[in-house]
Amino acid sequence: MKTIYFLLLSSTFLISCKKYKEQKDIGKHIIGTWELEHFYGWPESRAYPPGNGNTISFSRGFVFETWSHDTLTSRGIYSLDREKDCYSDREIRLKMIANGGGDSYEYVDIEDGKLILGTPSCYEDGGTSYWRKL
Repeated sequence: MKTIYFLLLSSTFLISCKKYKEQKDIGKHIIGTWELEHFYGWPESRAYPPGNGNTISFSRGFVFETWSHDTLTSRGIYSLDREKDCYSDREIRLKMIANGGGDSYEYVDIEDGKLILGTPSCYEDGGTSYWRKL
């Protein structure tokens, strides 16, 4: 019985360490300023040229700011957590919650040097945005 208890406790510890490492890795890689490159979703998909002025910045302490040209549009605190996708029993993704957002969140990922922010598949009228690092 002690062996089973030890194995369960060890596996729980390893899973929680993996979760923490993934969050920490993404958290380190998103620090900096990103410019909107492309949006796919409602009401239209659209490419944005370099220098378009739509940026999001992440700094240490989980602080973010969004800018439209020289105008600050939002500022706050974000957190990262894991979430099971609403239409998949198996897919677990990293989500970003801004300002305590309750049920409102976006999935976050970095792929090929691009920051990807996307709404969960169960949200209507959502989309996915791709950001280039400045």
